[in-house]
Order: sequence, then structure tokens, then C-alpha cells
Amino acid sequence: MKRLLALLLRVGLFLVFISYFIVAVFVNTSRLELWIHPLERFHLERTECLDNGKICLGTYPDETMLKRLKPATVVSLLNPRLPFSRELVEAERERCRKLGIRFLSIPVSFFSKDPGAYANLLSLLQTPSVKKPIYIHTYLFDHRLKTLKHRIVVKHKPVE
Repeated sequence: MKRLLALLLRVGLFLVFISYFIVAVFVNTSRLELWIHPLERFHLERTECLDNGKICLGTYPDETMLKRLKPATVVSLLNPRLPFSRELVEAERERCRKLGIRFLSIPVSFFSKDPGAYANLLSLLQTPSVKKPIYIHTYLFDHRLKTLKHRIVVKHKPVE
């Protein structure tokens, strides 16, 4: 009798877990994106352009990517105070200097839910003195870029 109850409990817990996972996938696939497609983490080049190609959002650029996109300005959302990001930002700054591209670092916290975190970046996009096209990136294409894309589409009005 105890074995039967233990088996029923295990099967019941397994079914609850599986049904929860299936519902979570159908309800909110964007949050589970990296778990559903784990190899997507290794696809490091992803770009989306807005405003007729004047503003591009994407992943950390290498030299080949910068030569292909030909941005006038590169904006990094990586935080140079973090050791891993500091090395990436410095290497990118040097790469941009070598290619004659203006480089700006405007860190946006990975965990920030504050709508004001993007205010500096949005005001930069509206500044006429900033040369376009602009390439804005994080390391991987993450929720910061999705949030920024939404804010640009909803609030950004190009300055002619």
C-alpha cells in the first residue's frame, strides 16, 4: 500500500511539473527564450534597425560587423565597472578609435526596472550633433534592447 501511494505521489508531482512547464511555455515564451533555445546563446550576432537604418540595436560587435554596418556612432550599454564588461568596453573603444567611429558608453543596469534608466540614451538619440547611423548594443540581444526598442518606437521622434 505504501509503495502504491509513493508511486501515485511521484506520478502526480511529475504531472504537475510537466503541466506547469507546458503552460509556462505557451503563456510566456519570451522569458523562457534561452531555455527553450539554449543554442541561441551562442548566436552572438543579431541586429535590428529602426528609423530607416539610422538606429540599429544588436549584440556586441566585432571588427567585421562594424565594417559591415558602418555606424558613425557606437553606444555600449555594458557597465565598465564590472570586470568582464570593462575589458570588452576597452577593447571596443580601441577598435572604434582605429576605425574612426565615435564610441560612447552609457551603462544601463541589467536589472533596472526604472523607466528613467533609458532617459540619457533617448535624449542622446534626439541630439542633432550625434552622427547617425548609431549602433547601440549590449553583449547579447537581451531585454534591455527590447525595452529600448519599445521606447524608441513609442516615444522617439527623429530630429531632422
